[in-house]
Amino acid sequence: MSPLRPIIPQLGARRRRVIGSALARIAGRVAIGLLLSAGVAFAQQPAASPPDEASLERLREREAELSKSLQQLDWKSEYATVAHAVRNVFEQNRWNSPSDKYALELTLEVAEIPPWRFADRMRLFMDRVSQRYDLTTEQRDLLQQGIFREMTSTVLAHGKTMFAHAGEALETRLAGKPFTSDQVARWVKESDTLFASVRASADRLKNELAATMTPEQMKTYQQDVAAFDRRLQRISDMRDMWRLGKWQPDDWGLADDPIHRNAAGAMNEPSAQSAPSIPPPSKPAMIGNTGSMVTVELPKRWLPYDPDTWVAYVVEQRERFQFDAAQIDAAESIHLELRDRAKDYLKGHEDEAQAVPLSERASHPAYEPVRTLFAELQERLESIPTTAQRAKAEQ
Repeated sequence: MSPLRPIIPQLGARRRRVIGSALARIAGRVAIGLLLSAGVAFAQQPAASPPDEASLERLREREAELSKSLQQLDWKSEYATVAHAVRNVFEQNRWNSPSDKYALELTLEVAEIPPWRFADRMRLFMDRVSQRYDLTTEQRDLLQQGIFREMTSTVLAHGKTMFAHAGEALETRLAGKPFTSDQVARWVKESDTLFASVRASADRLKNELAATMTPEQMKTYQQDVAAFDRRLQRISDMRDMWRLGKWQPDDWGLADDPIHRNAAGAMNEPSAQSAPSIPPPSKPAMIGNTGSMVTVELPKRWLPYDPDTWVAYVVEQRERFQFDAAQIDAAESIHLELRDRAKDYLKGHEDEAQAVPLSERASHPAYEPVRTLFAELQERLESIPTTAQRAKAEQ
């Protein structure tokens, strides 16, 4: 039986196949990003009714518009931004368990395929998941049918919101404009029902697959599900902040994105006490199982009064002393702690801080607490290298 049959039962076989194919393709192009982030697809409404011809035509038109807009993107360049942002989000949230690392690797590998090639993305996704859990043919078919069922039903129930948000996000990106906290707050409020459905859908798909698994398969699966639930709960918690207009680019890993960095302006403004320029450090990132590499650009200099730039100092120290993995983790933990404290201070003194011209922030009293935290960052990172690493760095 077709996975779409419960949704459109009264239609003839040929029309059912046509509508099912169209809806699945439409759903896939809009939903694949959330599919990757969550690890499962969207929500099934229990009593979804079949679309009439006019509704289906409107969906086709919106899908065509979205596909056309997507193909205006230079996906190779855009993917580098996406990959860097996703890695940042995982690092910032300490999603570093083996299951988290698998989810990150899978997300990046699938996202490397342009979004308008949905069939290729879906095929790779299913291949990797099947390999991960050693799924039988029957289990793979069950999961794939469930995903398409959930996607299709979600387009019927939430297509208007999905298309509106996806289209607005693409238009913003193509125009070279940054996302704003007000824009994200509106998206969150308008997608509350959709997000609740995502969670319900995730539970359905997880339970359906788990019911077919052997004890051996369940060992890895249960670990992955627990990690997935933690990530989804973190997203839910962050949505509560975004709803209040407290979204920031680094919440989505976009602090280093040129569009958002240029909008902030701090990176390109001279200060009264210029921080030393350092060569733009490159961070090669292995993408999935493909072996391909992308190079992402980090801030070119650090500014004591701007916590978003402190990562450049951390990278400078890391490369200077050739930190090992444990030292890198320690340095990043210190960096995130102090950066967050500095940003919390700036949020609490936003009016006073914003009133200070950029050229005065390196010495203005309003920024003294931030500069003090940067000095603490320098001191604590300086304690990480071993005597041998210091000696080698001086050579």
